[in-house]
Amino acid sequence: MRKLTKRQCTYACMFAVALLLSRPAIAQNGSSGSGNPTWGNYSWQVTQASATTVVFNATFNTPSGYVSIPLTIPSTPITVHEVHGNITLTVPGSGTNGSIIAQLIDGNNNAIACVKMQQSGPGIATLPISGNFFTPLSVSSLHVAFYVDLPGVQIVSISLTLD
Repeated sequence: MRKLTKRQCTYACMFAVALLLSRPAIAQNGSSGSGNPTWGNYSWQVTQASATTVVFNATFNTPSGYVSIPLTIPSTPITVHEVHGNITLTVPGSGTNGSIIAQLIDGNNNAIACVKMQQSGPGIATLPISGNFFTPLSVSSLHVAFYVDLPGVQIVSISLTLD
């Protein structure tokens, strides 16, 4: 096996650096929010790069009935071909039961992701989400909607990627 000369090593390094520097940079935009309504608290973050990611966490201390929370999309519209991620319902150790409907909805009231989750007794239930839209959605606005009908502390975590 033949060793590379210093000149060949230098050219190889220069080529690698030039290749890395010539790759297009993927800009990332983001927005976030939080609140402390009478039923509990929530926080959310939307990031956009090559895909849009929605992360939402809410703690319900009392039954809220129907709640809708708008999210800000940094750059609109986005085209959604598919959605994937997880939605988790947690009933803490001091809790009894959990029951919640969670939805990610666009401005035209299209459900991008929707689940009905129940947890008997303290524990954690995680539901993977994966779906494709045969007709892509053009999305200019998003909101997260919940319906909580049982008393007691319930924690919902949503992490979804929209491609």
